[in-house]
Formats: sequence, structure tokens, C-alpha cells
Amino acid sequence: MSSHKKLIKKLSKTLEEWDYQIDRLEHRVQGAPAEVKSKLDEKMKSVQKYKEIIKDKIGEVEKTSSAAVDDLNKTIDDTWASLKTAYDDLKSEFKSDK
Repeated sequence: MSSHKKLIKKLSKTLEEWDYQIDRLEHRVQGAPAEVKSKLDEKMKSVQKYKEIIKDKIGEVEKTSSAAVDDLNKTIDDTWASLKTAYDDLKSEFKSDK
């Protein structure tokens, strides 16, 4: 398997793992009290936005040559970091409740 295909497989697997975590958190947001739900919905939109950007970038990686993957990989790494930050920010809203 080429490194290009390995990267696509790795990115897809990582996204699948994130999808699971995001879905779990989204269920918590949906069950949140009305007084905080609006704030949590906005934070969830941010998480979903980064997830969609990553999905689009994986699509770009699938269509691009192996030589161009390095440029995309940096963008993807930055977007993963933004997704993690947005996710952690949203998740911290629930930890403060306990």
C-alpha cells in the first residue's frame, strides 16, 4: 500500500473515531437545560464545521497526487488541532456541571 493510500486510510479512521465522540457529545448537548442549550449549540456548530472541513480535505487528498499531499497534510493537521480545541471547549461545559 502506498504512503498516499495509508494516509487516506489513517485520516478516515481518525475521522470515524472523532465522529463517534462528536455524536456522543451532540446527544449531551441535545439534552442540556434550555438556559445553556443555545451556547452549547453554537459550540457544537464550531465542532461540526471543523469536522466537515476535515472531511473535505480527506476528499482532496483522495483526488490529489502523492507529491501534493504534504501541503494538504499541514492544513489537515491544523484543522485537527482546531477540531480538538473546539471539542474540548464544548466538552468542558459538561465537566463544570459535575
